[in-house]
Amino acid sequence: MTGDEEIDRDLRSRLHARYIGLARDHKTEQLTAPTTRQEGPPDDPTLLDELPTIRATDLGDLPEQLLRDLYDSFILELRYQAASHSVVVRVTVRADRIAEIRTTIDQAAARRHRQRLGS
Repeated sequence: MTGDEEIDRDLRSRLHARYIGLARDHKTEQLTAPTTRQEGPPDDPTLLDELPTIRATDLGDLPEQLLRDLYDSFILELRYQAASHSVVVRVTVRADRIAEIRTTIDQAAARRHRQRLGS
């Protein structure tokens, strides 16, 4: 280490505390990850085929309430992983919300179309 007993002791103490924090985070992540994946109905990737497509540019000029309606139609999870300084993003589309999502996207597209005609 540095040769200075006080500095070395402080360094060892900080490294030990950091290691314990990382180990706890990792253990918590390992314990909660399988549970999260098992909740709810099984994954059905074909639901994505039922969603209409919309370009990001079509979303840019939408009123806040219409955007909120769209975002609320999805179940969005953001989990910050402190140990790796990363974010895990999980978006869930439930079959019972497909109609709601379609309606909101159709409203967004119609509004955008009206704006283009008015320009």
